[in-house]
Amino acid sequence: MKASGTLREYKVVGRLLPSVKNPTPPLYRMRIFAPNHVVAKSRFWYFVSQLRKMKKANGETVYCGLVDLYVKKINRCIVCLVILSWRNETFSG
Repeated sequence: MKASGTLREYKVVGRLLPSVKNPTPPLYRMRIFAPNHVVAKSRFWYFVSQLRKMKKANGETVYCGLVDLYVKKINRCIVCLVILSWRNETFSG
């Protein structure tokens, strides 16, 4: 896959279509890095078809969304603050 521009992180969830034999098929989730949501869905079906016996013709995409980077940055900052405050307390005495 040739990347055009910046890659974004997408969370894609898909499953096989419900049938009489399997009315509630399991959901499969992947983190895909792609330039847009169309490519992310395509890569999801490419990888799932190699890992499981699934095809796009017999499946459906339940969710395809952009992972919120703001939340990831906030969580990272909170972890850094906790570590820094712990280091300050231990070295202060």
